Amino acid sequence: MIYLLCILLSLLLVVCFIYNKKDVTAPAVIFTTGFTFQSLWACIYKKTWNLDLHINTFLVILLGILEFVCISFMIKRILNKLRLKSKEESEISINKIQRINIKKYKEVIFILFIISVSILYVYYIVKAVGGSFNNISEIINSITKYDNIMKFSEQYQTVRIPSLISNLQLLIIACGYWFLYIIINNYLCDKKINVFEIVIVLLCVICSILDGSRGNALMILLAGFAYYFVLLNKKNNFTGVISKKMIRNIFIVGLLFIVVFVLYAKIMGRNMQSNSIFDYLSVYLGAEVKNLDLFLQEKNNIEKNTIWGSQTFIAIIATWGKKIGFNGYHEYKLDLPFRSVNGVGLGNVYTTFYPYIYDFGYIGCIVLVAIMAILSQVCYEIIKKIRGKKNVQICVLIYGVIYSCLLLSFFSNKFFENIFSMNFIKYIVIWFLLNLVFCEFDYKDNRIIKYFKNLIKGKRKVDEEICN
Repeated sequence: MIYLLCILLSLLLVVCFIYNKKDVTAPAVIFTTGFTFQSLWACIYKKTWNLDLHINTFLVILLGILEFVCISFMIKRILNKLRLKSKEESEISINKIQRINIKKYKEVIFILFIISVSILYVYYIVKAVGGSFNNISEIINSITKYDNIMKFSEQYQTVRIPSLISNLQLLIIACGYWFLYIIINNYLCDKKINVFEIVIVLLCVICSILDGSRGNALMILLAGFAYYFVLLNKKNNFTGVISKKMIRNIFIVGLLFIVVFVLYAKIMGRNMQSNSIFDYLSVYLGAEVKNLDLFLQEKNNIEKNTIWGSQTFIAIIATWGKKIGFNGYHEYKLDLPFRSVNGVGLGNVYTTFYPYIYDFGYIGCIVLVAIMAILSQVCYEIIKKIRGKKNVQICVLIYGVIYSCLLLSFFSNKFFENIFSMNFIKYIVIWFLLNLVFCEFDYKDNRIIKYFKNLIKGKRKVDEEICN
């Protein structure tokens, strides 16, 4: 069954690619790509994992992806028809990108700010776990210990970093997305790269992994792919930009991603059960299929958490559960047991479908996949039509996060964990403030401000007519 799944997903990916006119940033293409790549890894390790895929697992993955693709196609078609009927189509058809200029002294000050926050962040992490600063090795051990406590230990409620420091680190992570957009945008404009901006992004990525987790760094770097292809598409008026050279470059960058991923694991002392890099990577890139298969066969016998949406809406519950008096909040935890087959560790991730079915059953899975498809496609159709300006387009930044979540859906519930969260709202606010602080902001040309001005003018006209 796993071979059949791999073949069908590969065919579906080709259909998505053709239907979206070779657009590699289209939601349907991205969502299908992740699972297709995963199924290929699962085929390779079929014997090692005893992966005889059951029919319900096969249908959950195949129909879940097919549903996402069909809804994306439907939304795309509906919005295209609405645009053809709109008189504003000719006004918003200009997609060309423009260079974004930032003063050097602001970038230098910001570099110093990032370094200061990073030092403070490491200091409080080491203090929180009772570590020492005797040498680099002990600091790394403290970071690893902190990461393990926050993910796997009941002590996570007692190990805390000051909220100010945590929010400053979140600000730097948000800046990583923002400055990466600027680097890519300006490179596509004039083939020039600002060294200060490269340093800022590298520092932001480093700061994002100081808590021992690679998730935020990976999200930023994957979002960079989205920014590059979206902006390149806008520069070329969405006429198709994929070439053999570009496919080669994507492959090279992908290999570099994997090398850095493994090196960081070794530096942080992550447990690698096998000396084989491929065995280590298989746990992250393919084992989720086997884990999901095991869960679906046992789900009727599993004692589940009673909190509504406990696995799907973790970010909302963690942020608001206590404040709204959510019953059972203090007992809340993710139910992600580690799995193994024949002594081979498979990790504790189960694809994005696991939390949906865990919380709401198969019907809930259908509903939540539909929500993912609608939000993703609507956002994508919006960014295709917004004008290029001399500041960062926040809609594109938002889609960069969505893009990363869709691509990593084969791994876990990235979409609802990241998009439906207070941190994501903070990102958007930070991005808006960064535009105000660093960029040229034309208030007169802002479409939202124009809308409210016209609204006020229209009301005045009505009032004058009534008076007369």
